[in-house]
Amino acid sequence: MDKSPGSQRFQDEGQYLFQFLDLIHVQCPGCHEDAVVRRDPGNQGSRATFSCLHCARSYASSTEHWFGPLHGFANNRCRKCREWLRRELMPTERHRTHINLDCSSCGVQTPSPAVWTPRNDGTRDPDFGLPLWLQTPCCGETLWATNKRHLAFLRNFVEATLRERKPNINSSLISRLPKWIKSAKNRSSLLVGLARLESRVVW
Repeated sequence: MDKSPGSQRFQDEGQYLFQFLDLIHVQCPGCHEDAVVRRDPGNQGSRATFSCLHCARSYASSTEHWFGPLHGFANNRCRKCREWLRRELMPTERHRTHINLDCSSCGVQTPSPAVWTPRNDGTRDPDFGLPLWLQTPCCGETLWATNKRHLAFLRNFVEATLRERKPNINSSLISRLPKWIKSAKNRSSLLVGLARLESRVVW
C-alpha cells in the first residue's frame, strides 16, 4: 500500500482468497476456543488438518469430519411408472442414508439413497465446516477474515482513500468483496469491526 500526503493508496495486486487459506482460525468444536485449520491451497491432493492448543483436540483428515450444515436430497425414478421423484431432506434427517420416495402419480414407494452435501455461507472454513474465529456483526452483515494476513489486507483496503485495481482480474479477492465493504460510508464502522477481530488474534 502506497501512502501520499493526506491520502492512503491501495493497489490491488490480484490476490485471491485461496492465498489466505493456508491457516484459518476457527472455533474448536470441543472447547469453543481459538483453533486452527492448516492446509496447502496450492496442492489439490493435500488434506487439511485441525488442531486446538487449548484442549489438544485434533483431526488429521477433513474427509471424515464435517461440522457445518448439510443440504440433503433424494431423487430417483419411480420403480413402477418411471416418474422422476425428488424430495429435499430436513436437517433432522441427517442420520438417514436411504429414504422412501412416494410417487404422486401411482402411489408406489421407491427406495432411494439420501445424498448429503456440505453447505457454507462463507463464515465457516471450507474443509471442516467450523465457524470462523474471526467474524463479527458489522453494518448489518458479517465481517470475517481467515487469519492475521487477511485482516491486514482488509484493513489496508478499508483505510485507503485511493483504490487502484489491476485490469482484467475479475475473480480477485478485491473484485469479489461485497459492496458494503467497498462503500466509503461504512469505513468507520468497518474499522471498528476490524479492530474487534484483531483483538481476537492472540497468536
